[in-house]
Amino acid sequence: MKQHRTPRQNNEYFRHLHETTYDSLFYYLYMKSGDRQLSEDIIQESFILLWERIDGFDSLAGVKSFLYQTVRNKLMNRLRDERIRRRILESRAAEPPTPPPNDDSDVIEAEVVSQLYAAISGLPTQTERVVSLTLSGMTVEQVADELGVSVNTVKTLKKAAYRALRTKLSHLKSAAPLLYLLFW
Repeated sequence: MKQHRTPRQNNEYFRHLHETTYDSLFYYLYMKSGDRQLSEDIIQESFILLWERIDGFDSLAGVKSFLYQTVRNKLMNRLRDERIRRRILESRAAEPPTPPPNDDSDVIEAEVVSQLYAAISGLPTQTERVVSLTLSGMTVEQVADELGVSVNTVKTLKKAAYRALRTKLSHLKSAAPLLYLLFW
């Protein structure tokens, strides 16, 4: 059953949708295109389409499905258009780029990454910094130097963080083998 919302309710609902889906949509597009600006442009265009059709959705799942389908189609159209443009500009011998494979694992990965970063941001401040610096590639010693704490403090905070993340993200075990390797 479709919900009928007032314009003000639509604005609040739409803002909530944007805040909760933007990061995963961006990750999904950026992983496929490698182009930050293109990813942001496609997301903006997709949200405009969603705004025009927002009353036609019955559930959040329907909205997310629409958004992922829309961004994927827009990306494929842009990549196709770019291939055509390059073919015209370049010699016929040059091989046009092919779009990345189209499978749902990218959607799942984008959602998992979004949930991972949401869980990390819910950790205590110092613990969150330790995890973020570790994920950026820093060693325990480098993290300790950066934060001005002992190596043992970093190890203790990492252990507590991984324990908390395992608990918060336990429902993702089967969907995210990478998380399994990192935290289990």
